[in-house]
Amino acid sequence: ASPGDPFALNVMALVYRSTGRLADAERAQAYAVAVRPNNPALLFNLAEIHRARGDLARARACLQRALALAPDFASAQTMLAALEAERR
Repeated sequence: ASPGDPFALNVMALVYRSTGRLADAERAQAYAVAVRPNNPALLFNLAEIHRARGDLARARACLQRALALAPDFASAQTMLAALEAERR
């Protein structure tokens, strides 16, 4: 895989996240999204990282973008609903 391969970056981000390296996970996932900005799964994974870091506004923004691209993306719908419920 090339250094800018969004799917390799996504895997790197998942590994970083699983080991608690959330800042590194965010950097890798944000780069993956920059390479493939219209990929709802990559946006969803970035939303999960933002949520884990406590940045709920950025998590919501990623989920809204993912749902604009894929309105039936059930996991994104569920997470967005959970974030909205947490705001109340």
